[in-house]
Amino acid sequence: MLKEILEVGGSGYFIPALLLICSLYVVRGIFGLNGRRSQHRREFLELWDDAQSKDDLWLEVAIRHLFGTFVPARFIRLALSQPDKSQALRDLSELWPLLQFEGASHAATWRSRWHRSRRRRTIQRRLLIASYFLLPFIAIASALIAIQFPTTSFSSWIYWVNAGLFLVVAFICLEKAETVGIAEHVGDEWLARINGCAVNENTPSTHRPAARTE
Repeated sequence: MLKEILEVGGSGYFIPALLLICSLYVVRGIFGLNGRRSQHRREFLELWDDAQSKDDLWLEVAIRHLFGTFVPARFIRLALSQPDKSQALRDLSELWPLLQFEGASHAATWRSRWHRSRRRRTIQRRLLIASYFLLPFIAIASALIAIQFPTTSFSSWIYWVNAGLFLVVAFICLEKAETVGIAEHVGDEWLARINGCAVNENTPSTHRPAARTE
């Protein structure tokens, strides 16, 4: 494709053509990622087995295959105990990279101080969404500036590259906004569930039967 464009427009179209091809590959990658997710869901449903799900290793690998995130088996079972199992699993897998898990105490905290406040999570989500809508306009402005320079100049390269980077960052902001949105709405609830399990595991039972004496 690049060769044909250069034959029609000359070397002056090299940078725009290159960025166009890169953009097409990015769009193709996004659609391919959605397709792979759909395939993973089908494979997960085909492989799911109630008997095997009792094994921690099988359960952790199966959930990682579905969502791409490692989650300990005890918390996967916690999600499966919720009324909305599929939504709970998805929320937990999205939240897990934002949490810091202590193996000794089995407790979890927010990995970033910014996420410890729901108000700050709301601000972050809104900033990410605003960036998603604003960055394409900045990319267009950068491209318009690039047009003003000779196509073979260094300044033209810089502005065209910036235009491409702004578009890529815009898609990243959209993906991050979805994760932060889940953290905003159900993050504290999931943190309480995880730490509630830790408290139950670490609390010794006070209702053990008394030892029998002869």
